[in-house]
Amino acid sequence: MRIKNKWGWKGRVDITIYNIDGTTKETVHLQNEIKNGALNAVRGLLNGTASDIQIKYMAWGGSSTANDPAQTTLVSEFGRKQVTSQADGGVGVEVTTVYMSPFEGNTPKIEELGWFAGEATEAADSGLLIARVLYSHQKTFSETINVVRTDTIS
Repeated sequence: MRIKNKWGWKGRVDITIYNIDGTTKETVHLQNEIKNGALNAVRGLLNGTASDIQIKYMAWGGSSTANDPAQTTLVSEFGRKQVTSQADGGVGVEVTTVYMSPFEGNTPKIEELGWFAGEATEAADSGLLIARVLYSHQKTFSETINVVRTDTIS
């Protein structure tokens, strides 16, 4: 008897923009590209060459350059924030949330979002880029953004 196994990793990003009064302004649902470096880090967990791939920061940048699986940084990062919360979402599912206050990410226009793991810090381009998504939005001081990233490993 032959058993067929297929492993996969999908990332879904749900972005909700709220007006300053708390009412929902817009909701966007996106799929993102898992980067080669992230896949290699998972391999490294199995062979002992990696030990930390926890998502620690979400960054935003100003470039709409197309995605490339070999990317290791955002094209034009201009801000990042530590993850607000993480929670198990069931078997093989991890949910990572980042809240952007009215004072974060307002200039220039946001064109890209990325999630950084490993040795990521507050410094731009630090850490392992797990995934990147193109998302175009001119954020203002009169809104907040809640970004929920759901990673599903099956």
